[in-house]
Formats: sequence, structure tokens, C-alpha cells
Amino acid sequence: MKHKIILLTLVAALSGIGDAVAAEPPNFATADKNKDGKLDYNEFAAADAGRKGDENTKQMFEKIDTDHDKFISMTEFAPYRVRRGDTTKKPDKKKKK
Repeated sequence: MKHKIILLTLVAALSGIGDAVAAEPPNFATADKNKDGKLDYNEFAAADAGRKGDENTKQMFEKIDTDHDKFISMTEFAPYRVRRGDTTKKPDKKKKK
């Protein structure tokens, strides 16, 4: 059984299926192509699994852009990374009393 799981994982990885299923959250610095310290919709869409024009991407961009200035700042972007499963930045755990 263990070998079947490994084999299926390898097949998915080689076929590109894994990219669509579990896309890595975009990295702000990499997504910020013009290095202006903010992401416009096109930069965000290109980094978000290349789904430019996809309705889900538009909704996500609007949700992350909390000040509605048509750009995503690093401050707005950080919580999105945590929600999308970025394990490099974990949210602060609430202290139990």
C-alpha cells in the first residue's frame, strides 16, 4: 500500500496534476514583478497559479485588498499567505489561560 501511494504521488508530480490541486501560495517578492512594493491585479493573478481573469482570483484579490486601493500591500498580503497554508509564517498562537 505504501508503494502505491508513493507511485501515485510521483505520477501526479510528473504529470502536473499536483500543481492544480495544491498550488503553492504566491511569494510577495517574486510576484512583485516591477518591484514597487505592492501587487496590482495582474501581478497577483500571474502569481496565483496563473489564473489571470479567473473569477475566483478576482474575488480573492478584492478580499485581500482590504483598503480597496486596487493594490495589495505586504501588510495585506501576509495574512493571505497564512490562510493559504504557508508554513514558513505561522500566526501567533493565542495563549491559553
